[in-house]
This record gives sequence, C-alpha cells and structure tokens, in this order.
Amino acid sequence: MNKLEKLNRKRELLNEELFALSFERKDISQRSGKWYSTKKPYLKDVIVIKTISRTKYLCTYVCVSLEHQFKVTLLRTLELEFDIEYTKNFQKEHLKNAKAMVQRDIENGTILTNYAKRFIQGHKNIYYAHPEYMHWDYNKVSSMVNTAKNWKAALKLNRLLDGAVEKVSEMKKEQEIKSEIDSLLNDILGGIKSL
Repeated sequence: MNKLEKLNRKRELLNEELFALSFERKDISQRSGKWYSTKKPYLKDVIVIKTISRTKYLCTYVCVSLEHQFKVTLLRTLELEFDIEYTKNFQKEHLKNAKAMVQRDIENGTILTNYAKRFIQGHKNIYYAHPEYMHWDYNKVSSMVNTAKNWKAALKLNRLLDGAVEKVSEMKKEQEIKSEIDSLLNDILGGIKSL
C-alpha cells in the first residue's frame, strides 16, 4: 500500500466517522406575495462539512457540532495532503510516460526518420511533437504539465534524443564505411582470383 492509498483510506474512515455524527440544515423557500425568497438556516453554532445544491436557489448543508472541530480540521489537512500526493504521483506518471516514449523512439529507430519528435513547450502543457511542425503536428502528444521542473526534464530528454541521433548516425556511417571497404575488398579479391 503506497502513501496515496494510505492517505485515501484514512480520509475515507474519517469522512465516514464525521458523516455518522452529521446532521442536515436546509434552506427554506418562502413565498412573499408573487415572489419567492430563500431563507438561510442558522449556521453559526455548527461547522458545515459539505454544501449540496438541491435546486438553483436552495441548498442543504451537512453539519457537525462545534465539539468535533478537531476532526473536521484533521479531515481537511488529510484532503490537502492527499491532493498534494496525488499531484506528485500524476507528475511522476507523466514523466515516466515521456521517458518511455523517448526510449521507444530510440529503440525503433524513428529518431532518424521523418517522424522524429522532440519536446516542445506550450502554454499549459509540454508536447512531444515534430520539431518542424511543432504545434501544428497532428500527431503531437501532450506529455506533461508545463512547469519549470518538467521543462528541465523535457530538455534533458531532448538532449538524450540528440545524443542518440548522433550515436546512431555515427554507427550507420561506420557500417557504411565497413560495407564499402568490404565491397572494395571483394572487388579486389575477385580481380586477383581472375588473374
């Protein structure tokens, strides 16, 4: 069980405990002549946990008494911790997917084709797109949220892609040179055998 699951479990248990102690107070619709008005309930002696909208103008308030203020505060801090941890996991997952995309492209050899992609920066997201078409690339992938930390990671991945392109192109050149040398040797050996 990871930290996110533990926080979620604690939050659910505390939520169930508070809802067992809770009660409702509702808005009242009053007619005065031709018009209706909304009368709010007295909420100064309670803590409102949740507001549920019944209609456009009428709400139900899920409340607990003031003596349970510590539990409500604990619930709100657990929800805040949960949101922070969820965001961290979400960003880690996106970074992991971006690394997987780069690794896949290096292994498949698409970095040397016309379909090679790089990370580019948008307003809200960082995209994995063709470097020439950029945002007009119809195959671009939204890889992660645009933050300073994620942009640094994207730049590192771009450098990794550039390094891989250089290595693969050097290897191809070496292979071409070896194949030319082999063909020259075969021609020479074929000429010698014919003598």
